[in-house]
Amino acid sequence: MMRKSQILTWVIVLLLVSNAATIGTILYHNYRKNQNANQIGINTGAEINMLNGRYFRQTLGFNEQQMESFRTINREFRPSAMEMTIEIDSLKNNMFAELQKATPDTIQLNEMSKQIGVLHGRLKYATYHFLFKHKKCLFCRTKY
Repeated sequence: MMRKSQILTWVIVLLLVSNAATIGTILYHNYRKNQNANQIGINTGAEINMLNGRYFRQTLGFNEQQMESFRTINREFRPSAMEMTIEIDSLKNNMFAELQKATPDTIQLNEMSKQIGVLHGRLKYATYHFLFKHKKCLFCRTKY
């Protein structure tokens, strides 16, 4: 009888440890997933990073002529897009600093919010124009 209760005790301990490890693994993976999602969300230039030459070459199968067209248009787009992204990030940092104050200035916060909205709109406009310039390359599958 004693032997049977010892076996059952060890089985219960083993199951508890196994369950704890499983729950810990799930929590860890959820934490990492949320951490990665937050990092992506903070970067306002995420759409710019996806629009690189490697993406077009690998995903859409751009040939050399299409890549040269991409590079030319990208040289015009990227500096202005990065400048807007940096301005947006700077305004977000300023807003965060203002919110940390004991009595934040709501007029200043409203103004910064409007500026961020305008800049974000300009960035989306520039991105769509960038893609519009590539319309033939984006939808053309013919390789020369």
